[in-house]
Amino acid sequence: MGETVNSLTPVDQWAYSRSAYPPDFPAAAVVASEPQGWRRADDALRAIRLLGDDWDGNGARAPLAGVVDAAIRIGRKLASQRWPEPASLSASPSGSIVMSWQEHNQYHEIEVVSPTRAEWMSVGESGAAIHGTLEPERPPTIAFWH
Repeated sequence: MGETVNSLTPVDQWAYSRSAYPPDFPAAAVVASEPQGWRRADDALRAIRLLGDDWDGNGARAPLAGVVDAAIRIGRKLASQRWPEPASLSASPSGSIVMSWQEHNQYHEIEVVSPTRAEWMSVGESGAAIHGTLEPERPPTIAFWH
């Protein structure tokens, strides 16, 4: 069974306490739950890097180091373009990493699925979704989903 909230670092416990997950939910599944600057996202990714297989107690795959590295590269590029920290950053049971933002009537999501591929989605005010892919080696420009 995965690590629980009681064994998290104080920073991760703080983030965890503000998430919608119960205290016995495995650690690092969702560790960045409130915007505090990109440093919190970096901390979350470092915690996700430590996950082992079956981190959720239900057979979840741990993200590969290359997937974490790709998420870091994308995050740094977006931070340099003054994007806010993701509202949510989590490992998924399939071994990907998902970052999401919600502002006003818009929702944006990036899922890093491999060291060389990420998928993005943006839902605008009309409710229409736009999907695309990007290569983490060439992170997106600020307007990639606008």
